[in-house]
Amino acid sequence: MPNKPMNQPQDPNSDFYIMIVDDEKDFLDSIRYWFTSQGYRVEVFMSGAEAIEMIKTKKPGIVFLNLQMPQQEGIATLKAIKEVDDRLPVVMLSAFGEEDMSVDAYKLGVNGFFDKSSNFYKAEHLINTLVRVIARRHGTSPHAPGIQTPASKPSRRRLLWVLIGFLVVCSLVLFVAQRVDRRQVCFGRDVCLRVEVADTDAQRQKGLMYRRSLPKGHGMLFIFPQEGVWGFWMKNTRIPLDIIWMDSSGRVVGIARNAQPSDLDQPPVLKNDRPAKYVLEANAGFVDRHEIAVGASAEIR
Repeated sequence: MPNKPMNQPQDPNSDFYIMIVDDEKDFLDSIRYWFTSQGYRVEVFMSGAEAIEMIKTKKPGIVFLNLQMPQQEGIATLKAIKEVDDRLPVVMLSAFGEEDMSVDAYKLGVNGFFDKSSNFYKAEHLINTLVRVIARRHGTSPHAPGIQTPASKPSRRRLLWVLIGFLVVCSLVLFVAQRVDRRQVCFGRDVCLRVEVADTDAQRQKGLMYRRSLPKGHGMLFIFPQEGVWGFWMKNTRIPLDIIWMDSSGRVVGIARNAQPSDLDQPPVLKNDRPAKYVLEANAGFVDRHEIAVGASAEIR
């Protein structure tokens, strides 16, 4: 998927420079494309050390940082960023199921929270609002990110606290919205999965792509506008999956066991034989472990 040329900004957002630090290349490629498609200037780093050196010479408006990088590199990077500039906003990147880290992250100096498992388009309004408010509150010059416009020190301090409060509130709103949008799919009383719901075109298109793992007892439920034959493929999906198609009543009408990740440009397409309204993705082995078969009934709560 080609990126827009980063040296030819076509949007007012290009006045704002975003830095993203993560050790997952596919995720970096994906989020960089999304931000640049909105007109922002973006640089991505797989190493915290490289990011710190860049911050010393070229101050970004905001840093998105994965704290879960190996050997505590994320934590060390956060501390180093705050040593260079303790006013620089840092938003924590985390994977699906790691929400409990957010409280500890705030204690370490993180100013916001973004769940990597959420769809970029779902968070578009929130993220755009965050970066624009940061730019205004810090008085960032549109043509020279990081250069402060004239303001008194007390005024800048008050604005900083307003910004931090805004980031915390917005992060909590996103966090609550993501938790509310998760349901349960149960096969009988004792076999339930907590599921993340994908019920828009953008959410269904992204699905579980670029995820490294799916926590035990979790899954993703795709909800379609009407019953139909829905194809799934495993390109850019790193998790072996069981895929279960269900009709509008919750009856299982198709199963694909142990679908494997594929690096092929045109991976095999997995389809249901009979019309389905719901498709459930779970870790491979779920179907056999719980003896789920075509004709079984599921309850979506």
